[in-house]
Amino acid sequence: MGPGKGKRLREAPFDPILQEGIKKLWKENGQHEFVVSLKNGKTPGPSWIRKRFKKWIERAGIELGGRKIVPHSFRYSLATMLEERGVSLRHIQDLLGHSDMKTTKGYLHSTEKTIRVIGQKITEAREGLVLGI
Repeated sequence: MGPGKGKRLREAPFDPILQEGIKKLWKENGQHEFVVSLKNGKTPGPSWIRKRFKKWIERAGIELGGRKIVPHSFRYSLATMLEERGVSLRHIQDLLGHSDMKTTKGYLHSTEKTIRVIGQKITEAREGLVLGI
């Protein structure tokens, strides 16, 4: 993702299906450092991406449900998905390039799945107390 704040390299792992999609785009348009690039090899600016973003979301079949989603939202989603899969906050912090853990924690959103898992763990802990485990 190129250098971010403080010139720290920001990288994000891509799902294998997404990787294949990117490889197809590279075949069609030439290989570039950036996922989004123009056929002439130039990188579009933020306003170019913002103008097209809503259409891309709709074509992908993503239901917004009244939420406002911008390109930066993917960093929040990535952080939340990694946390749900048990990746440590320290690793998420490094991946996102945050110098302060508070910033990383602000990127995490509890999902219904996470809440259900927590509820299940509480139930299991209570049952263990009742059974004397």
